[in-house]
Amino acid sequence: MDDSSDDESFYITQSSTGRRSATTDIDDHLFDTTTLFDDGQLQNAVTGKNTEKTVAVTSFDLFEDGEIDGELFEAASLFDSEKARHTEKNKEIQNAGAAKRFESLQGKRFRKPITSSKCERFGQSWTSEASRKKWCWVLRTFEEWGAARNHAVSSNNESYDDEPLVNASLEEMSDEQLDFFLACFVAEVRKTDGAEYPGRTIYEMISSIQAYLRVECKRNVNLIDKTARVFRNLNSALNFVMKERAGQGIGVETSQAKFITEEQENYLWEHGFLGCTNAALLRDTVVFVFGLQFALRAGQEHRNLRRENSQLSLQVDEFGDEFLQYNEDISKTNNGGLAHLRTKRKVVRAYRNLKNPERCPVELYKKYLSHVPTTTSDNAFYL
Repeated sequence: MDDSSDDESFYITQSSTGRRSATTDIDDHLFDTTTLFDDGQLQNAVTGKNTEKTVAVTSFDLFEDGEIDGELFEAASLFDSEKARHTEKNKEIQNAGAAKRFESLQGKRFRKPITSSKCERFGQSWTSEASRKKWCWVLRTFEEWGAARNHAVSSNNESYDDEPLVNASLEEMSDEQLDFFLACFVAEVRKTDGAEYPGRTIYEMISSIQAYLRVECKRNVNLIDKTARVFRNLNSALNFVMKERAGQGIGVETSQAKFITEEQENYLWEHGFLGCTNAALLRDTVVFVFGLQFALRAGQEHRNLRRENSQLSLQVDEFGDEFLQYNEDISKTNNGGLAHLRTKRKVVRAYRNLKNPERCPVELYKKYLSHVPTTTSDNAFYL
C-alpha cells in the first residue's frame, strides 16, 4: 500500500467504517481494501450534497452497487436494524416515563378533565342569581304586555288600522322589530296597580333585556345608546319617559337604609334581646355584633363566613392589643371576578371592648367557637 498522500486527499479503509457482526463471520480480506476520497467527495458521500437535498445515510450507502459482497451487506443491514430497534425501545421507555409522570401530576397539580358541557356552564358565572331572577320578571312583564297590546289592537280595528302585532318573542325579533316594540313597551308599561314606574326602573328593565340578549341569546346588541344610531325609537322613548317621570317627581326620592341608634342597641342588650345565655341567643348576638363591627351589609356576606380558612382571625398589634380581623374575599359589591380584579378588598379590625366585656367582639368570637363541634359536615361559620 502506497503511504504517500496528497494534501487534498483523505484515506479511509472499510475497517474504519465497517462493524463486525456478533453472528456473522467476515473474512479479513474484506477490510484490506483502501478507498480513496478527496475532502469534497467524503463530505458529499456522508451528507448527500451531490443531490438536491440532504439524505439519510446508512452504513452501506457509502458503497456503490456491485462493490460490496453479500456478507458485508448482511452485516451492515443487521447493524441498521439493531440501531432502529434500540431507537424504538428508547421511545417506548420515554413514553412510559412520560405517562407515569402525567399520572402522578393528575391527582396533585391538575384536576380531572372537564366535559364540554361543564365548560359551557362557565358562561353563567358572568351573571348573578339576582340578575337572572330580574331577567325572568322583565321577560314575563314584556310577554304579558305583548298579549295585552295584541288584544287591544285586534279589538279596535278602526283605531289601530294596520298596527303591527307582537307575534315574535324577544329572541326572534330583528333589530328593527326590537327598536319599535321596545319603544312601545317603554311608553305603555305600568305597575300591576296602574301606577307609573319610575324612570330608573324602566331604564333597568331595558338593561336587563339587553343583558339577556347578550348572554343567553349571544346577540351583540347595544339597546341603550345615547347616540341612538341603531335603536333610535327605543332610546328616544326612554329619554322622553325618564324626563317625564322626573318632572312628575316619580322616583326622585330614594329610600335610605335605616340605622340602629345607640339607644336602640342599649335597649336590646338591657332587655335580653342580645346576650349569651343560650346557644341560639349567642348565635344571634354574634350575627348582630359582626354585622355592626365589620359592616356586613347583606345576609349573603354572613352566609359566606367560614370556620376553616376563615375570613376571621385573632391577631395582636404592635402594642400587644388583641383584635379580631375580618378579611373580605367576596361581597355584594365585589364577587372576585374579572370585573372586580382591581377592587380593593375590605380589611376591618375589631378591638376588645374593655368597658362592656359582654359586648366584646373578641370574647364573643372565642365563646361562640368554643361551643361549635370540632367535626361537622359543613364549613359554615354559623350553625
